[in-house]
Amino acid sequence: HFITIERSMHWLFKNISSGGSGAPEDFDIERFNRTQTSKLDEFTLDELISQFRTGREETISIVKEFSEDDLDREGLHAFHGHGKLERFIRWAYEHTRIHENEIRQALG
Repeated sequence: HFITIERSMHWLFKNISSGGSGAPEDFDIERFNRTQTSKLDEFTLDELISQFRTGREETISIVKEFSEDDLDREGLHAFHGHGKLERFIRWAYEHTRIHENEIRQALG
């Protein structure tokens, strides 16, 4: 889930920063989560961690290039609705922390 969301944020961030409208109005987030995560079933835990690390590094590279004006651009996020790019970038990091905390609680 982390990997597929991270990769999709690359497209979303670039789209909004370049003046696009963001996610399509009819984007089905449940379908996306269901179909995209199953594509990663064949990978080992180490491979998944490596893919996430690479994806996060790319996210950081993308975000470093944005100007303040870019961060103020607005678009549609499939989960959060309409808002500023800066908010969606913050959410990408919060989203990971939320799930990390859930995993820690489940493991005791």
